[in-house]
Amino acid sequence: MTVNEVCRIDETRCVGCGVCATACPAEALVLTRRPEGEVDPPPANRRAWMTARAEKRGKSMGGIL
Repeated sequence: MTVNEVCRIDETRCVGCGVCATACPAEALVLTRRPEGEVDPPPANRRAWMTARAEKRGKSMGGIL
């Protein structure tokens, strides 16, 4: 999002991929590691990832999986 020529990151949507930092022409962004307590462990498999992602969004995977 750009406000008055200033780019702002929506941290609730950031997945930490780093694309914004590599695409920024002004090199104004850097990717930094989150503190250890903020990092969720990786899911065991794709189904676990999908379920956790749905729950964070307040959705149910009941009828899908």
